[in-house]
Amino acid sequence: MTVISVSIDDRLLEEVDKLEKRQGFTGRSELFRTALRSLLERTKDTEQLDGVSDAIILVKYTDGDAEAVSDILHDYRSIIQSQLHNHLENHACIEILVVNGDGNSIKELWKNLQTSKNVLFTDILTP
Repeated sequence: MTVISVSIDDRLLEEVDKLEKRQGFTGRSELFRTALRSLLERTKDTEQLDGVSDAIILVKYTDGDAEAVSDILHDYRSIIQSQLHNHLENHACIEILVVNGDGNSIKELWKNLQTSKNVLFTDILTP
C-alpha cells in the first residue's frame, strides 16, 4: 500500500480523531480511505449526469460567507428550480437546491461549490 502525506489544520485533525473514535475506525488511514471512496463514488455518479437532468444540492456555509455563496448560485439561476434557505446554530446557513437543466451545468455548479473556500459542506443527490 502506498503512503501519502496530507496537510490539515489542527482543528480539522481534532475532528478527524473524534470521528475515528466515534465511528470505530481502526486508525486515521482507514477513515481517510473510507472518505475518499465515498467522494469517488459520489463524483462518479455525478459525472454520469448527461443531457437534461435533475439533482438536489445541499450547501452549508457561515453567515459571513453568504454573499460569496450567493454569487456562485446567481451564476446558475437558470437551472435552480427551487431554493430553501435555513439558519442553523452557530451562525451557519444551509441551502437546499433543486436543480434541473443541462447535466454539465449541474456538475459545474457542484464543482464550484465543492472547491469554494466559503463552503463548509456540500453534497449532491442524483437520480
